[in-house]
Amino acid sequence: MASAGNPPFPFLRKFVTKNEAVKEFLAEFLGTFILYMFGGASFAHFLFTDQKDVFAVTFCWGIGVMLGIQTGAGVSGGHVNPIVTTSFASVGKLPWRKVPHYILGQHLGAFLASAILYFNYIDLLDSVDGGERQIFGKNGTGVLLTTYPNDNVHLSVCVFDTIICSGLLMFTIMVILDDRNANTTKGMHAFLIGIMVVALCWAYGANCMAAVNPARDFPARVLSALVGYGAESFTFRNFWWIPMFVPHLGGLIGTWLYVLCIGMHISKPQSKDGPEGVNLLPLAPRAGESTGNTGVYTVGLRSAVYHITDDRGTHVASPGVPAANIIEEKIK
Repeated sequence: MASAGNPPFPFLRKFVTKNEAVKEFLAEFLGTFILYMFGGASFAHFLFTDQKDVFAVTFCWGIGVMLGIQTGAGVSGGHVNPIVTTSFASVGKLPWRKVPHYILGQHLGAFLASAILYFNYIDLLDSVDGGERQIFGKNGTGVLLTTYPNDNVHLSVCVFDTIICSGLLMFTIMVILDDRNANTTKGMHAFLIGIMVVALCWAYGANCMAAVNPARDFPARVLSALVGYGAESFTFRNFWWIPMFVPHLGGLIGTWLYVLCIGMHISKPQSKDGPEGVNLLPLAPRAGESTGNTGVYTVGLRSAVYHITDDRGTHVASPGVPAANIIEEKIK
């Protein structure tokens, strides 16, 4: 029987990649795909049935976020949102060189999911609009794919609302993941973030649908323009740029608010075990960095397990030794 992490059949071994960027890309791709498959489909139920339950929609998005995070947690950290990626990079919790393939995976995963959902519900769409796609109006179905503002809300308010939402998102993510603070069990991270997303969408969805995930919004907006909704997907009230760019600003504000007001003032020691991108305050030294008390020895992160190597790259300690123990250990 194949053990976890090994291919179930020998012939699959040749397809196993050791490229960290590829593994992280696939994790973000599939994690965001799963997020959208649950969250996006909830709008179909809202549009095409008599059950107009907004809370059910927000609950599905929260479940989607939870499962999306779980999908990639052990490989990429399960960001499933570009603002998580850029915010973590801004405070040194993710190398900037990883940001492009993280965000590319997130966008492509969401695009594939939105395409699958569109064609899955195409018969119901046709039953509503007769094949003439409309964003709003009596037969409007635009919200099936992407976000749009409330007609009674000015765009300046949408900007303010999006900054608030994305700031709260990143602030609370930092709270949940900081094991020096509440010391939340790692297995609860995805669950708590999912519950937080339910509350966030329920509380702030009225103005512009709590548009805090650029990967959930922009790829589906492109698809919307391609499948019949046309240029209005972008020109409708000139809203498109707000969910694409503004969440990054709000995310940075929320992240740095936590770091400056809470995170940097906590004196309790933090855990240093776990995959990069999951345990987020601060990580063990990166490969090649001096630990200060191990001479020529360095600590490197490989496949989410800390190893200790000498100056020639020779492995001199068993995998799985906690980084905190390695750092304190002197090699004789």
